[in-house]
Amino acid sequence: MKQKDSRINEQYWPLKFRYIELLLIQDVIISSSTDEDVQNLLEASVEKTKLKTDKPAWFSKSDDLVSSFLVAKSMKKLKINEFTSNEEYMDFATKGKLKSYEQALAIIELGKKHAETSKGQKN
Repeated sequence: MKQKDSRINEQYWPLKFRYIELLLIQDVIISSSTDEDVQNLLEASVEKTKLKTDKPAWFSKSDDLVSSFLVAKSMKKLKINEFTSNEEYMDFATKGKLKSYEQALAIIELGKKHAETSKGQKN
């Protein structure tokens, strides 16, 4: 049996990662999920952004944008006040309108803050 070249998996792993995030961003997925599932998705998403930071050769700024969109849609679904009270954030979550790349990073940071707070409340 011919063994697969592991370099192929490494080379295309970021593309597969983005594909999964794009699937999860779909409104039908978010809206049909329970708050608990969306909370878990939010926590996993912000955790994976750390991987993207650690592997800059594998991921681009557009990968951060996809992650921030997933985080934004999750926080909208969870009705996180700090997120829903910000009109620009809500425009991004509902219409995909993003003011700047820095705004995307701010959304990810807000998601991290919420995820850490939620984990602390669970323990």
